[in-house]
Amino acid sequence: MNASLRIPLALLGLALLCCSPASAKRSRDGYAPLFNGKTMKGFYTVLASHGKNNDPDHVFAVEKGAIRVSGREAGYFATEKAYDHYDLRFQILWTAPGGQGRNAGCLVCLNDPDQVWPTSIEVQGQEGSIGDFWVIGKAALTVNGVRRTGEGDRHFVRTVADNPEQPAGEWTQVDVRCDGEEILVKVNGVEVHHGVNATPTRGRIGFQSEGSEVFYRAIEIRPIKKASAKSSTK
Repeated sequence: MNASLRIPLALLGLALLCCSPASAKRSRDGYAPLFNGKTMKGFYTVLASHGKNNDPDHVFAVEKGAIRVSGREAGYFATEKAYDHYDLRFQILWTAPGGQGRNAGCLVCLNDPDQVWPTSIEVQGQEGSIGDFWVIGKAALTVNGVRRTGEGDRHFVRTVADNPEQPAGEWTQVDVRCDGEEILVKVNGVEVHHGVNATPTRGRIGFQSEGSEVFYRAIEIRPIKKASAKSSTK
C-alpha cells in the first residue's frame, strides 16, 4: 500500500485542506484534472427524486479540495464531456470507523438516459470491495471468459485475495484504464480487475451517491493511444 495515502481520521480536516486544487495544466505524466479542487465546474448532477442539476439538499459539495457526497439520496455527479481511450485516476475516502460495507462507485462509459442507474460499467467503490465490476443497463463486459450484461448476474468480484484498500479514514488510490473494449483497474497500484469486450466503449464518467458519506479528490484523466489495456497504468 502507498504510505503517502495514510491519513488518520483525526487529521481528516487537515488532509482535505492540504489537498491543493488541481492545476488546469497537464502534469508531467500527462494527466489533466477533471475536478479543479474548488468547484463542480465540468460536472452535472443527477438525483433519483430531483433529476438533473437539482440538488436542494447539497448531496454533492466541495469541501477543502475534495467532493463530499452525503449519500442522503441515490444519484451521481458526472462529467459533461464523454471520453474514450483514457487513463483515469482518483482517490476515495471512507470516514472511520470502517467495516460497514458502505457503498459508492465510479461509472465509466456512462450513456443516456441520465437516470438512477444509467447504462455504464461501475468500478465498485464499496468499502472492502473497491475495484469490483458491476454491469448496468445496456452495458456488457467479459471477465475471465464469463460474459455478463445488465440483466441477471451483473457482478464481477475483483481478482485479488488480499484487500489492497487503505483502512477507513485514509485515502485509497484507484486507477482505471479504458482502452476501447478493455478496462483495467488498479487499487493502490495492485491490479484487481481486467475486463474485455466492453460495451459501450465511450461515455461520460460518473461518481455515485449510494447511501453513505464518501469523499472523492484528485480526479484526473489522460488520453492514451489505442492499444491494449494490459499495459500498466502509472
